[in-house]
Amino acid sequence: MRNHNELDDLDMKILSILMNDARKSVREIARELGVSPATVHNRMKRLQQEGVLKGFMPIVDFPKLGYQVTAIIMVSVEGQRLREFENELKEMKNVIAIYDITGEFDVLVIAKFKDVQALDFFVKDLLEREGIKKTVTHIAFNVVKEDFRVPL
Repeated sequence: MRNHNELDDLDMKILSILMNDARKSVREIARELGVSPATVHNRMKRLQQEGVLKGFMPIVDFPKLGYQVTAIIMVSVEGQRLREFENELKEMKNVIAIYDITGEFDVLVIAKFKDVQALDFFVKDLLEREGIKKTVTHIAFNVVKEDFRVPL
């Protein structure tokens, strides 16, 4: 598999367009870039096969869906349980991001909840799991920016 350094300028332009509007058709992207639709289609297919392009999804306004609470949860985990715990986290519906981190804690979790009671239940559930030493939870008062797209 190639790494990002091996993607050419056309690959990067296609990715950039898709990150700004994933609904654009292959034909529209091709027209914008001055290449054939077949070229764009083949590039997108290859980017998907290589795992560079993982999928297409809308950017959602979570509070409008009732998810009023954004929590940043740091978790300290016994070493032998770390991978297993992270795999468990990946399956939890409220979790939107999981990071291995350095420092006093091992994992940083970002999750969305409809209310503080749901967050409370979630954190207590984490603490009951085997190998979890401690958690520290922060609640975001205001989400100033939440955009996982990086300019290419």
